[in-house]
Amino acid sequence: MQKMIKAGFLAFVIGICGAMVFAPLHEKNKDQLLFAKAEAMLELARQEQLHVISWQVRAKGNEEVVHSKGEYEQKVDAFAAEHPTFERQPLESNQDSWSEVFIQDRGNGLQEVVKWLAVKDEGQIILMKSYELIASAEESVFDQALLKERLNRLEMESALLFYQLTAETTTLNDDSLFATGKRYMEQLGATIQEVLKEETFVSLSAYNNEWDTGIALENGNNMNVQVALRQNPDLGQQTRVTLGTPIITTEY
Repeated sequence: MQKMIKAGFLAFVIGICGAMVFAPLHEKNKDQLLFAKAEAMLELARQEQLHVISWQVRAKGNEEVVHSKGEYEQKVDAFAAEHPTFERQPLESNQDSWSEVFIQDRGNGLQEVVKWLAVKDEGQIILMKSYELIASAEESVFDQALLKERLNRLEMESALLFYQLTAETTTLNDDSLFATGKRYMEQLGATIQEVLKEETFVSLSAYNNEWDTGIALENGNNMNVQVALRQNPDLGQQTRVTLGTPIITTEY
């Protein structure tokens, strides 16, 4: 049985078995929590009549030590052999670091990206991996099993997970960017911890205590959700809205 969440172009498929009673968010496992937060942001987009244009899931794996460049290449080659549908693209390397990226287009605007980076550091070689699932088209569908499978194959089960949604709106009317961002945070059940305001831009960092522990701010507080709004004076009332948890991971 699957539950589908849709708004405009965006669709999520969350696998559930039989009748399921949803636990409080802090009692869910990491995958369930990620999708619960994604659903909350999607519901916000519905209520605010935002036009969703993209979403993405990012997983940042723990660092590990490899003992030689050969061991790094062995791991990368093994991934390439196990995933022949991914296009391998070597990135710039030098004597102190090596990196490669694997990309797979799954159709309907859905793309998978796996990045490998090895860096020499104080006599050791540190290996870092990341996984991204990026949706940028009108009917992009993602099911939870795919994420779990990829993280398992990459030995990234304990990875830190990020979710981000990007949308546009022309319906802010006379509401200030800050007032709109504040309203969004209230709808997400989050308490504002930090604000950055400019004339055509505002960023709010907040904390929802039913989600996860979050990331420490310089002021000593924690945050696990961000909202950013940016107006484009050249496009009239058009405003770009970016929602992210625990933080926004791209430029906004």
